[in-house]
Amino acid sequence: MKGRIFAALLALLHPRGACCVACGALHTADGLLCERCQEELNKPLPPRCPGCGRKGWAALCPECSATLPAGYLPFFAPFDYSGAAKALVRRLKYDCVLDAALPLGRAMAAALPAEPFDALVPVPLNAKRERERGFNQSRALCEVVSAHTGVPVLDALVRTRYTKTQTHLSASEREANVRSVFECAAGVRGMRIILVDDVRTTGATAKSCASVLLASGAERVILLAAASAHPVAS
Repeated sequence: MKGRIFAALLALLHPRGACCVACGALHTADGLLCERCQEELNKPLPPRCPGCGRKGWAALCPECSATLPAGYLPFFAPFDYSGAAKALVRRLKYDCVLDAALPLGRAMAAALPAEPFDALVPVPLNAKRERERGFNQSRALCEVVSAHTGVPVLDALVRTRYTKTQTHLSASEREANVRSVFECAAGVRGMRIILVDDVRTTGATAKSCASVLLASGAERVILLAAASAHPVAS
């Protein structure tokens, strides 16, 4: 509820199209982004390993090929978590600016591998946090990706308990924080699923979600995030 009230006030102060949804500049090129932010987002990133994020590898890097177990969770993200992309994620997640999902979701759709999928599944928020925020940012991204790809959105996961925010936790603390938190709430047997989140950091949340989907009969799960934080240096 607080998020919705804040978003309404923000819309009154800055009507749609009046300023860049990423940096706040008063002039926009397309009603959403200023030229500088648009140019930054248009810069192509080099391909990255879908296992660890190492740049320069269109497929698994040699290290991941040697160490990743069968059934690992591959991930895809069009942006690093920096600059205009980071600003858009934060505007969506914390300022409830839903228009910020539009350029992010468009780029996410373009980053998907060329293979068929059956459903887009958002990483769920705890019900209390979603009420406070007024929406789930991962579902907002799902809806944009769906509009560009035709893949339907399926709310297949729920959180069973409230968890601490992952922002300031270590990798091991993140894994413990989301262990046994998710449950499957829809039939996914035989489905090829795109799990959608805003930012992929250590992958702990995504792995926890994917394990539940696979245990419930999903045939394949990949992670699609708007941005990848702390990518491995090339």
